Amino acid sequence: MAAPSADKAPVGKRVALVTGASRGIGAASARALALAGFELMLTARSAPELQQLAKELGMPGRKMSWRAADALAAGSADELVAATLEAHGQLDAVVCCSGVLKVTPLMKATDDDIDQSLGVNLLAPMRLARAAARAMSPRNSGRIVFIASTFGFVSAANYSLYTVAKAGLIGLARSLAVELAPAGIQVNAIAPGQVRTDMIAAAIERFGEDRVARHVPAGRIGEPEEIARAVSFLVADAPAFLTGDVMVVDGGYLCR
Repeated sequence: MAAPSADKAPVGKRVALVTGASRGIGAASARALALAGFELMLTARSAPELQQLAKELGMPGRKMSWRAADALAAGSADELVAATLEAHGQLDAVVCCSGVLKVTPLMKATDDDIDQSLGVNLLAPMRLARAAARAMSPRNSGRIVFIASTFGFVSAANYSLYTVAKAGLIGLARSLAVELAPAGIQVNAIAPGQVRTDMIAAAIERFGEDRVARHVPAGRIGEPEEIARAVSFLVADAPAFLTGDVMVVDGGYLCR
């Protein structure tokens, strides 16, 4: 069988839906994809930040949309995909950046803690991937990227809720890569290490940046823009044969 004539997504209009786009890795990923020429549907719970980012990224001939939404609300995933199709006419990529970190011993975790961690970090991306795949499969093309974590591979005391959810997200990426490959949909994940986001801001403030980064061979904390470059590669430039991969971007932490 002859090899595909091109590895990249078709030239022309491309549309990506980015969750968690109001800040951190989500906002950085939106900027990277806009630079790569994508139209975007930006979503998170906070409307003002989304509106400002859409305004920042907008330009003549390229539409930027936003929609404030609660990832845990019933029907949210289907509504987001429908809103994207209505606003842009197509959906080529989904980047799931929403996340929540609850650090607590499992014995002290409430049912709400468990439900929120699994809901935001795993179930919401699963539902969005389902809705996106339904929209992408008729076109026999699409790319889905999950933002997982190195905590999907290793953990620490009091991180069980986060670890379980991120390990599940890595499993979801691999399973969907197999399931959706016949429909032309690539599914990959990125596992960031310590990155300068709201999630580790408290640790940096409490312990100092040097202490937080002391186990990272690169000797520093990563920046959201570095994760965004990996997102842009997987969404815009990755070979069509690349699926089911978990790209670790952690300054060498897991190598130790």
